[in-house]
Amino acid sequence: MKKMKKIVALLIAMVMVLGISTSVFAAPQEQGTLTISNAMKGQTYTAYRVFNAVYTDTSDISEGVVYTVPSSLESKVTSPFSVGTAVASNGEKIVELASNTTDAAVLAWVKANYSEFDSNGTQLDYSDIDGTASAQLDYGYYYVTSSLGSVITIDSLNSAVTIVDKNESQPVGPTKSITAEDSSIETSLDQANVNLSDNKAAVGSVESFKVTFDATNWVESEESDTTAGTGTGTKTKVTVWNFTDTATGLNIDVNTLKITVNGTTIYASGTSVDTVNATTVAGGGENPLTIAIPWVNSTGASLYATQNSGSALIPVVVTYDATVTSAAATVVAPNNVEVKYNDTTKVGNTATTNTYTYKFQIDKIKNEANDYEALTGAKFQLYSAGGTLLKFDQSGTIYTFNASGSVDTIDLTENATAVIQGLDYASYTLKETQAPNGYNKAADTTIEATDLVRVDGTITDENGIDSDSGVVNVINETGTELPSTGGMGTTVLYIIGAILVVGAAVILIARRRTNKED
Repeated sequence: MKKMKKIVALLIAMVMVLGISTSVFAAPQEQGTLTISNAMKGQTYTAYRVFNAVYTDTSDISEGVVYTVPSSLESKVTSPFSVGTAVASNGEKIVELASNTTDAAVLAWVKANYSEFDSNGTQLDYSDIDGTASAQLDYGYYYVTSSLGSVITIDSLNSAVTIVDKNESQPVGPTKSITAEDSSIETSLDQANVNLSDNKAAVGSVESFKVTFDATNWVESEESDTTAGTGTGTKTKVTVWNFTDTATGLNIDVNTLKITVNGTTIYASGTSVDTVNATTVAGGGENPLTIAIPWVNSTGASLYATQNSGSALIPVVVTYDATVTSAAATVVAPNNVEVKYNDTTKVGNTATTNTYTYKFQIDKIKNEANDYEALTGAKFQLYSAGGTLLKFDQSGTIYTFNASGSVDTIDLTENATAVIQGLDYASYTLKETQAPNGYNKAADTTIEATDLVRVDGTITDENGIDSDSGVVNVINETGTELPSTGGMGTTVLYIIGAILVVGAAVILIARRRTNKED
């Protein structure tokens, strides 16, 4: 019986000790979900807990919150904060904020001291399902950063908090350039044009174009309170990037279209590489080329990650070839590129390249005592510097270069002038194949590139030559007969010749008779 009493007494004592010890244990730490709703795919988000947080009523956070620090970190709390004497339910002392302290001062202190309280932080996990970054964290006052380079927010975490990435996220571009050219006149052209916005070309030549722009997954709009770091800044999620190229005097070959994002090809040879998130292409030829690049998946998460840490930009490159059409022989051939997101909002300025063809005019004239007059009755052919006979499409006295044309002769039998257009900026040789009656053929005429006029009428600016540039004068001189001595002189020659023939015959007969007598 005594042993039983001792056992009971021991059990009661243990229960009392347990009860006492339980009262000094810290209350279990509550956890909540910290979520970044507009997380940038490809970037790293890290949450640093500066202070712990104890809510008066976790079921109703409006009842208030106090912030605390472990005793080991109390010495790191400095102005405008201080550690009070009151102890919260978690057993830690409560952090107090000096009166009249501004939000800016709090933000500055946290930025300067957060690593003293949490040196490693907790990385938030990005989800391809909904495009968010989140983590389960203990309640606290958190400083959240991004690898984009700046603070996202400072906020208190309770059961669930959603915050906004405040890093700037503005797309850039577009820019457009000519990267290669291939004329049907010559296989090797002026390579100084490469990567320029203005291009020199012939009708029928194939030009290669390149358009670049830096896309983003989110586009920044107004924020309500960036100074305090607790604002509800808004951003627009990009669901599709739209590209439109309106060309004049160019025939866009959609089969040469190639699109890359972050250096990876997503469209080539007339088809999408990714058929699930297929890029839509329409138009081409002499119609505007339109491209729609899907930017989110079926659940709304961004498809493409940012390329580099610290940058919200995602490079997009669009390349294709276009053939210069006959329309470029009479007007400048521009390409005007616009880039939009979500079918509505234009990014940057319109990017434009201009392709120019060149021309000259033949004036056929005669020179009689230096009195120059128009002259008809001639025909010409035009050769490239490499000796290729050029062909044309003819409309009256206008000859437009066409490598597959049916006309290879410039006919001035009824006209004294003709315009040769649609040429590249190069040298040519003009040969007269038929001279007017009574005139000699003119010598071959070398037409230098600097003798040409640009399609828009601009005098070639390379040499700043005068307003007569583009007019090539071909002069014919009157034909000249060989001198003659008249009819009488010819008769005398005939008589003398006859006498000589008769004399020779007489001598021959006389010699034969002499030989017989001997």
